[in-house]
Amino acid sequence: MKHHSDSGLLIINYHYIRESVQYPYPGIHPLEPQAFIEQINWLKDRYHIATPHEVEHFYYRGKSLPGPSILLTFDDGLAEHGTLVEEVLRPLQIKAVFFISSRPLLEHRASMVHKIHWLRASSKPEKFREDFFSLLPDKMQPAEIGDGIKEKALRTYPYDTPENAQLKYLINFQLPHDTVDSVTSIMLKNRGILEPEFCERFYMRPSQVSILHEIGHMIGCHGHSHAPFAVLKIPSSTNIADNYWRKDNLIADVDFESGVIRRAIRGKGVNLEEIIKHPETGENLVGQVLPDWQEVIQVNKFCAQLFAPLRYQSLDIALSSEGPIVVEVNTGCSFELPQFASGKGFLTDDVRNFFESCGWQFQSN
Repeated sequence: MKHHSDSGLLIINYHYIRESVQYPYPGIHPLEPQAFIEQINWLKDRYHIATPHEVEHFYYRGKSLPGPSILLTFDDGLAEHGTLVEEVLRPLQIKAVFFISSRPLLEHRASMVHKIHWLRASSKPEKFREDFFSLLPDKMQPAEIGDGIKEKALRTYPYDTPENAQLKYLINFQLPHDTVDSVTSIMLKNRGILEPEFCERFYMRPSQVSILHEIGHMIGCHGHSHAPFAVLKIPSSTNIADNYWRKDNLIADVDFESGVIRRAIRGKGVNLEEIIKHPETGENLVGQVLPDWQEVIQVNKFCAQLFAPLRYQSLDIALSSEGPIVVEVNTGCSFELPQFASGKGFLTDDVRNFFESCGWQFQSN
């Protein structure tokens, strides 16, 4: 809840709003459509349901809202969101914010997490486990799960059975994202479902998103790739901070999916030097796998959603003996650092698509 004097704003977020009877197994736990209608009517009778533009003026310019207010947001661009606008929000003249995942629209490839949700909700738990592990590469097949992982899994997923909690923990925190993405696509195909067909059924179509914009709703980006670049800042023993401009500090390019250091450098311009081993310890840097990397990805994703009004942001996350710790959230980030670290340009197709989805217009040469 955010307050400005006597105004207050509560942001309510929705994901799945569909009939639960279609999912016989745990995986998707939707809000029933009738319950959604009842919630909206209850909120409308008690609060001012603000428009996205009212919230922008409130948040960025300090303009008061007409009493305690609610902003409705919807994540992922799910198919039912377009229907609910026509049947519920539009008759009540309610405007909302829709955070759309761009990959299903641009590439006809589903979000990995949605594939997992649907497969788990449509499969007996033991069948899902059997199919999933049968498709993992041999080197990624989990050995006996240690007590430490079991404890973390139960703490992270307290409402699941121990077996399901451990599976979810492996998928979300231990296994590389691109591997799980590939495996779940194969699992869909083995069910006779091609990924473009899945996207057609599961998400709104581009024409529906355009209509939402035309009738006054706000369209936000819920990510194409949540973190296109990852950089590791490595301070020298003589510095108290990790800023790259400090003498002898290092910076490394990190593969976002696996947490593997691909390249490490120090210096700038003619003094830029690519290094393989740490200059003080002699230990290899390139090829090193950073600890708790899948947890880092999840922390990054959680913070990106928590601070969703910032459409472009970066996080400083410390790798500690107690796991990843968020140091700060930044509005944007330096374009230089990822380019220095990787030795490549920043403006990939993913990055360009993201900024264009936020309204930025690139000038043609």
